Amino acid sequence: MSKNDLETLKQRLETLEGKKVIIKELNRRKTRTYKGTLFKTYPNMFLILADKTNEKNCYRYVDILTNKVQLSLNCKKLER
Repeated sequence: MSKNDLETLKQRLETLEGKKVIIKELNRRKTRTYKGTLFKTYPNMFLILADKTNEKNCYRYVDILTNKVQLSLNCKKLER
């Protein structure tokens, strides 16, 4: 993972603000999948607004790069 990868990912997510996404959190024992909206991007993190609960969940860009979180748009996985 390079700084360039991180910057590229940030730029890609900035273009998706306001779009519907599918989030998959990958933990050791449990996987959680839900639909939401990419609410806002910040320099070190981004927020997802869950559709069903209106809960805001915060993730770091590095979570995607390390495969702790997967983000899909229109059933298409966002590539790193």
